[in-house]
Amino acid sequence: MMETKQTALQARKLQEVHAQKVKELLRLPENKKCFDCPIKSPFFVNVTLQTFICSRCSGLIREVGHRVKSISVSTFTGPEILALEMGGNGVASTIWLHGFNAKSTPEPDTDTEVREFMRQKYYDQKWLLRDLWIDHDKSVKRCIDELFDEDGLPKPTFTKQRRPSSQIAIAPPKTKHVPAPLTLLPVPASPPAIKTAPLHFTSAHQPPPIMATSPPPQGESPVEQK
Repeated sequence: MMETKQTALQARKLQEVHAQKVKELLRLPENKKCFDCPIKSPFFVNVTLQTFICSRCSGLIREVGHRVKSISVSTFTGPEILALEMGGNGVASTIWLHGFNAKSTPEPDTDTEVREFMRQKYYDQKWLLRDLWIDHDKSVKRCIDELFDEDGLPKPTFTKQRRPSSQIAIAPPKTKHVPAPLTLLPVPASPPAIKTAPLHFTSAHQPPPIMATSPPPQGESPVEQK
């Protein structure tokens, strides 16, 4: 029972965080106007395209088959918030209105004009930048798959690997390495003499001297060098 209450409380807090993020995105300059008509202060979200639209266009866009949510009534999932953060009216204008001349083409006003505008935009895809649309859609889906599971819940990142703070091993501070003092052995008063034949070099390329060998025993002949 206690776990159920805690889960419900966490879900409520998460919904409040999502609602606040939607309101923050709505305050951006590019999102203060409906994406499909000139009406300002949109209060609906086209979840399919991650755009902000007005009340009238929220009804008309459903005819196209797009999903719509009310900012003031609906709740948003984590993946929907991420898609909105990566999208918005500015990104959608670059994708769906590429080459659209707003100066030469008057903005739609009546419902009939808005329907015609939506038909050209979404059915005919008159101004669609297809490659950018495909790349953007792949990027959004890839980010959602990396951060959320199939139920739309955040994936645990370092929760399982993280240890309690009391068990975290703290590395000792680095100190300057000071070499240990050298132990010097006493030098003998008279080092033993090593008798070696003196080497005489007349030039830098002179071959090394031939070492003398002891004479062969009697009865044996010396081995010829090949």
